[in-house]
Amino acid sequence: MEAAPEEPKAEPASPFAQFRISSHAPLDAIQGRAACPGCSKTRKHYCYDCLRPMNAAAEVPRVALPCEVHVVKHPLEHNSKSTGVHAPILSAARLISYSQDDGALPAYDPATTVLLFPSARSTSLQALGAKLSTVRTAVIVDCTWSQAHGILSDERLSSLPHVHIEAQKTLFWRYQKGKTEDHLATIEAVYFFCRQFHEALHGSGAPGWPRYDGRYDDLLYYYSYQYELVQRVYRERLTAAAGPEQLAAERADLESVKGVPAARLPAALSLLRRHREVDAHGDEVKRRGRAGSTLTAMGAGGDEAGDRPDRLRSREGGDGGAGGGSGDGAPAAKRRFGPGTATADD
Repeated sequence: MEAAPEEPKAEPASPFAQFRISSHAPLDAIQGRAACPGCSKTRKHYCYDCLRPMNAAAEVPRVALPCEVHVVKHPLEHNSKSTGVHAPILSAARLISYSQDDGALPAYDPATTVLLFPSARSTSLQALGAKLSTVRTAVIVDCTWSQAHGILSDERLSSLPHVHIEAQKTLFWRYQKGKTEDHLATIEAVYFFCRQFHEALHGSGAPGWPRYDGRYDDLLYYYSYQYELVQRVYRERLTAAAGPEQLAAERADLESVKGVPAARLPAALSLLRRHREVDAHGDEVKRRGRAGSTLTAMGAGGDEAGDRPDRLRSREGGDGGAGGGSGDGAPAAKRRFGPGTATADD
């Protein structure tokens, strides 16, 4: 009795399906790069230096924020790799490049300003109660965890009250060494702060209070688009996969490039394929080398190395091991791509 053919598995739902995010059709319609009107550098979807969209501004959503939002970016964090630049492109948020020596950082009033940072002295937005209505500005730092101490110790920020958002899992996993999935991208932190600020101030479906209506969801506009582009490549490559081994390799490659921006995906995937081909060649060389040794021990092909086939003889000499390497048989190091290895936009 023949087994019934397996039904194709349904594609997993997008983690962004729950949000009211505007159509990405204007971004799909952009063909190639163009010179930014502000800096003349070639960009595709947005200019991360001039903080402007590359298509018609009317086609890109604008989000009204619940308070002023200042994204304070560490000088070592490049605009090209930061999702924090999405906020000022999509809203009136302000991007500030942090420096101890210049006057870019305002003199914040602790009575009306909060700093989003999960410290021992931070409190939830809900716990602020009536004080929440006095908040006029929220400061959100855009840096690595190791860079945060330097920024937070600045006297212009050290006196600000700390707040934190309720724990959230990142919507779009990006490889971060030693960090779990509850470590968010900067734009995710901005989004969840605005949403939870609104819900704490106006209620969240409680009796007599309206439910959250998705008004801040478009802060994830570019971020969700990056996710969609990765998934498109994923689907295309799975369709073209030749068999189980190739399928597993494609899945591993695409898992490695999650979080790599759209324009860098072809180069990243191409590099991973080349690495895999080199590794496969090395494995084949070692396999043939072992086969040659076995044949020699069995007396196959003559007693002298010169009598053996060239493809076996070439791997029997003292060349340092299979493929001319160290000969220790150690597997190639795992290769990962993440936000720190590629530009954030195009």
